[in-house]
Amino acid sequence: MDQAIWATWYDLPKDGRADYLDWLHGEYLPSWQARPGIAWAAHYRSDGGGADMQKVRDTFPQSQGLEGVGTGTQFLTLIGAVEPWTLAAPSAIAQEAALTGTARKMLDLRQGVRPCLFSVFARVDGPEIDQRPAGT
Repeated sequence: MDQAIWATWYDLPKDGRADYLDWLHGEYLPSWQARPGIAWAAHYRSDGGGADMQKVRDTFPQSQGLEGVGTGTQFLTLIGAVEPWTLAAPSAIAQEAALTGTARKMLDLRQGVRPCLFSVFARVDGPEIDQRPAGT
């Protein structure tokens, strides 16, 4: 089960995108998944979502005009942790910021980076909770 999620929205330029995606899926996400307390990692690309998603974007504008908050929307990386402190102490965002070498080069390709840590405060499970497989 996951009690915390680290979400990072961002954009990528076309130049270098293939190398970044190869590195992300081949090295970076697997390295996070191998860490104690990390339950899963995922990566998504947004194709815009069509007319309904545009209505959502129009209703809830991005962080434009908020100083220091990225506006990336093309890609989303998610990392789930068993417990909140796995991502918070030390901060996963700070750990990522301290990376050097190839990792830094690849991460620096991202534009409009917008990270956020989410934590479960309370959870309500339905009557089928006992039918859920262990560890999910």
